[in-house]
Amino acid sequence: MRTLLLVLFFLVMPFIAGSAERQPAVAGTFYPDSPEKINDLIKQFIESSKSTATLASGSDLTALIVPHAGWIYSGQTAVSGFKAISGLKFDHCIFLGVDHRSGLPENGLWADTGCKTPLGTVAIDRSLTGLFQAEGLSHSPSQHVNEHSIEVLLPFFQHFFPGSSAAFVSCGGGIEQADALAVILKKIIGRLPGHVLLVVSTDWSHYHDAETAKRLDSNGIESVIRLDAAALLEKCRKGESELCGFNGVYAATRLLAGASGTAQLLTRTDSSFVSGDRDRVVGYAAILLQGNKNNLEKVLKRENNMGFEKEALDAVRKTLESHLSGQKSGPLKFSDPRFKEKSGVFVTLKKHGELRGCIGYIIGYEPLETAIPQMAISAATRDPRFNPVTADELKDIKIEISVLTPMQDVKDISEIKIGRDGLLLQMGGRSGLLLPQVPVEWNWDVEEFLENLCHKAGLPAGSHLNPQAHLQRFSADVFGEE
Repeated sequence: MRTLLLVLFFLVMPFIAGSAERQPAVAGTFYPDSPEKINDLIKQFIESSKSTATLASGSDLTALIVPHAGWIYSGQTAVSGFKAISGLKFDHCIFLGVDHRSGLPENGLWADTGCKTPLGTVAIDRSLTGLFQAEGLSHSPSQHVNEHSIEVLLPFFQHFFPGSSAAFVSCGGGIEQADALAVILKKIIGRLPGHVLLVVSTDWSHYHDAETAKRLDSNGIESVIRLDAAALLEKCRKGESELCGFNGVYAATRLLAGASGTAQLLTRTDSSFVSGDRDRVVGYAAILLQGNKNNLEKVLKRENNMGFEKEALDAVRKTLESHLSGQKSGPLKFSDPRFKEKSGVFVTLKKHGELRGCIGYIIGYEPLETAIPQMAISAATRDPRFNPVTADELKDIKIEISVLTPMQDVKDISEIKIGRDGLLLQMGGRSGLLLPQVPVEWNWDVEEFLENLCHKAGLPAGSHLNPQAHLQRFSADVFGEE
């Protein structure tokens, strides 16, 4: 009874306004309240840990999914996760907790001085916390002060990574907030220097018999191991898996998928391993995920571009439908501000995989909102290599758009990279241009690329070496209909 009263006291303890440090809320209940007892228990957990991990070579993004119940039940499982990465050095750490109590439908920060445990204070990583604030997250004491999901993990963090600071996020709300958090993590982590650790707090199934719990937990864990966040969401919606820290696990899974990551289950347990009661258990797991941050910016850029690309492709198809059918249509309306920018752009039309027309601007003479419809009509009706596209053909036409970067002079052939660069050759009043995707589609090397460029310009092979030749390279955002 005394323990229960203590638990209730801590869970309802009010936040003291003006307190710079978050005070321990569950020390003495969920875990010991003295440094000696904490260190002794962690030592026991380490000695009893039998799980092993395969650490990815060259990884600079590590995520650890660990449980947050009372240490007597889940401490061993959590330590198996921290022990697996104890040999690594981290430059930044982020904790994703669960908002069990406030009911606020948002992700919230602890942004004061630090978070205290009986072992001392884990300082706030102020620069990292500032990046989260710049993305719209705010200091939210009610989501942190009485919450145990991060606190119970901090002594492990202090033991294995003494002196390290961290940023603390409490995850609230529904799937919209989980998706928003995944995007924010990609933005922030993709630009952080050094090795980043993401600690995600969750327990799995709650209060089923042991066999049911194992089945539910295994279903969800399998989706995490495959880095399939969508599958995890679907299984939870169907009741095929459950976890209280869904938002954090979902966001981390999306993050590591974008980082070309890998995942491995270190251990899966439940409360019956300690209590012996197999009729009503809580599931726990330690999962290690590793990836590379340099892939995140590419993925984020791709995700951000999806709306722009859809608008552009829809504009070409609508333009061709009205023009080829002889119908007049008013000016198209675009919502993405990038259509106001002036960039070189090419529209390519393919029929059954074969080129049917391709024309564009090398330089941005017009805003894209004007240039894209113009080049669509030109590609369909003014490419001298082909007869004009007819309205009947349009159903078989696939559209591709290439938005060009500014031209750069090629000073040495070694600068040219297949798959990245398109080329423009000008000499003696003749010119030829090949888009970046062309040598990839034809499996050319650099020499073949240059030879075909000369041919495209109506010049002899090797003309790019002529002192009078002007050779330039560019890259392009290339996207098309599936």
